[in-house]
Amino acid sequence: MNGHVNTPAWHQQTYCLTPEEISNPVEVLTTFCWEYSPSEIRTKLKDWYAASLSDEEADSKSIFVVYENIEKLIEAVYLINAQNSLLVNKL
Repeated sequence: MNGHVNTPAWHQQTYCLTPEEISNPVEVLTTFCWEYSPSEIRTKLKDWYAASLSDEEADSKSIFVVYENIEKLIEAVYLINAQNSLLVNKL
């Protein structure tokens, strides 16, 4: 066992990325980096984390947008990794 939670097969696939983003996952990274500066994303994530630990009302729209982008970012990273692995194996 590899330590992964038992999830449905579809959960192991990309499902947030559009077909265009699947074809060009680097564009997802580019868009993410354009949308958020490193300090801004760190602040948003810290605020998100703090809000999740408190009873105060959070800016749910902002948190949701960041969540969506992080989810896409994660999927794009895995696609890029898989593509790079294929290239390395061909060498």
